[in-house]
Amino acid sequence: MGKARKSLLLMFGMVKHQSCNSRSTLTLPQIRLMTTKQQHTLLYIEDNEANRQLIKLVLGHRPNIIALFAHDGSSGIEVAKSQLPDLILTDINLPDINGYDILSELKSTPATADIPIIALSGDLPSKTQTDNHFQFDKYLSKPINLTSLFDMLDEFLDT
Repeated sequence: MGKARKSLLLMFGMVKHQSCNSRSTLTLPQIRLMTTKQQHTLLYIEDNEANRQLIKLVLGHRPNIIALFAHDGSSGIEVAKSQLPDLILTDINLPDINGYDILSELKSTPATADIPIIALSGDLPSKTQTDNHFQFDKYLSKPINLTSLFDMLDEFLDT
């Protein structure tokens, strides 16, 4: 089984794949839609283009969420301060600064201090990291479980 298929199985629980005349069709399970009419803004800070595209695809099923993207921590901080999103998802391991530095900077800035920040990482946080003065509102491990992601979106965006 390929790596992409394994990742999709972990995220969606099941995947149907058909091939015909060198064309492939991928069928994913039903995704829960938001029922609220209120618009929300979400910032995703992630250096991996494939992960950004996946979240963009998934959030396409939530038309009430406007997605903003940053490819590194510095630009993520800049976007957060200028756009003041309702929720921030950030990778921990970024090429320029790590997610803990992003968290510290945004929580110490009055304009962004109350924005919930969810950490996404393939690595579980260490005891030292979780004991930091500033803590993430939630952690979500990679590969992302979409049910957990949607539950967190519902929780933090009051849907």
